[in-house]
Amino acid sequence: FGQLGAIRHVAACLPGVAAALVARHEEERGTQLLGAAASLREELGVGFYDDEEERVHERALADSQAALGEEAFAEAWARGAAMTPEEIVASTMPS
Repeated sequence: FGQLGAIRHVAACLPGVAAALVARHEEERGTQLLGAAASLREELGVGFYDDEEERVHERALADSQAALGEEAFAEAWARGAAMTPEEIVASTMPS
């Protein structure tokens, strides 16, 4: 979606990508993308698809906070929230 310029779709899918990273114990990167997703979704007015998607998001938040601690979580979240859409897309592309 990012390569196509479909940023609304990126915003809609990003919490799932972030949750998958947290589940893989990549909490810092996942938290950064959770922050990026929250910022982008708010900017674009994109909500959760359904209650299940919101539950997955909330679980990823709780798991990443528990793993990182408050300070590291807040720092990773802030880095993500400050990302531009282009940076968000670049960060999700395979290297």
